[in-house]
Amino acid sequence: MASTDGHKIGGGDAFTVSDLLDAVARVKVRKNTGSDIGIRRRLNLIEGQNITVTMVDDPTDEEIDITVEAIPAFGRFLKIGSYYRSLLMIGGATNNEALVASKLYAVLYPVVQKSTFDRIAVHVYSTTAGNKIHLGIYNDGGGYPSSLVLDAGELTLTAGAGIKELTINQQLDAGVYWLAILGDASNNIYYGITNINMIGSLTSMAGSPVIATVIAQTYGALPDPFPSGGVGAFAYALGMRLASVP
Repeated sequence: MASTDGHKIGGGDAFTVSDLLDAVARVKVRKNTGSDIGIRRRLNLIEGQNITVTMVDDPTDEEIDITVEAIPAFGRFLKIGSYYRSLLMIGGATNNEALVASKLYAVLYPVVQKSTFDRIAVHVYSTTAGNKIHLGIYNDGGGYPSSLVLDAGELTLTAGAGIKELTINQQLDAGVYWLAILGDASNNIYYGITNINMIGSLTSMAGSPVIATVIAQTYGALPDPFPSGGVGAFAYALGMRLASVP
């Protein structure tokens, strides 16, 4: 009889379950390269407050991929199905301004936690039916829009005030983005004033630049990257509708 046969179940020298477990390699666990916490066969990751742990088995690479993500407490107040303008806008958007035709605008838009949005929109004060706009999202390049995340496409406006929107399906990680608008004609949209100077100023601490503008941009698809231009202090009523959060 081969020696391996004797170690099988029913053999004269069969291994017991405890024998087999002891033969499995164990892992020493320590924190911050300090003292060993224990030596065990298994790790159990426990989600703490405002922390999510996602684990995916990856047999191809012979590993288990673990993602640990913090959920800001603020995120608990986010309401699915609601529109959110820039968090930098203080108070109500009671003012309005005519955005110039063929001029590209972008508003600083912080995202506090990973989120999926299903609408991108502008709140119009007044417009002419048939006017067209493009809406989109840009990454932040250090206080100014950089690469294009999404060109949501063209929207033909209807007359009258209200939310004018495009359907999207865009997930964004927590971070800073810019919402952009480009029109083929002048449209009055709401704006608010902010006293939060997110991107700073080289010459003054009195201003509050939250928008980026390009003096001239041919109407059509949004450019990638965002062209060079200037910054200003108005927080135009551009926003997105929240579809889901992790």
